[in-house]
Amino acid sequence: MMKRLSPLLKLFLSFAFLLFCGSSCEKGSLEGVRNDELNTVVQLDLNEKSLVNKEFVIEVIKINDSRCPADVQCIWAGNASVQFKTSSLNQADQLIDLCIGKCDLSFKTTDKINFTINSNNYTLLLKDVTPYPKKEGSKEKKIVFTISRN
Repeated sequence: MMKRLSPLLKLFLSFAFLLFCGSSCEKGSLEGVRNDELNTVVQLDLNEKSLVNKEFVIEVIKINDSRCPADVQCIWAGNASVQFKTSSLNQADQLIDLCIGKCDLSFKTTDKINFTINSNNYTLLLKDVTPYPKKEGSKEKKIVFTISRN
C-alpha cells in the first residue's frame, strides 16, 4: 500500500526543485566557462563566457561590426558595437552596450562603462573588435576587453 503525499509536502518538494534548478541549472552551471582575472586582457568570441575573478560571469551576446573595411574607400567610418551580459547569483543580469568607431557624434578608439555587481564597482573597457573588416568578408569576431575594480 502506497502512501499519498500531502499537498503541503508536494508544494515543498516543488519549491525545492524550482529553487535548485533556478540557482544551479542556469547561473550556477559553469561548464565551458573560462576563468579570467581582473586587470588582464580578455578575448571572447560571441556567446563565450568568462568567470571574472571568481565573482561574476560576463558573456558577449551581440556583436555588430559595420566599420568601413580597411581596403575600401567609404563615406562613413562605421562602428563596432558589442553587448555584454553580466550574471551573478545574488543579482539580476545586466546588459552592457559599448561601441568603438563612429558612435553617436564622436569617434572612439575604446569605450568604457562603470557598473556594479554585488556592491562592488567595476570598469569594463572595450579595447577592440578583431579582426578589422576587409572587403572579401569577415572572420569570426573576437572581443578584446579588460575589467578592473574601482
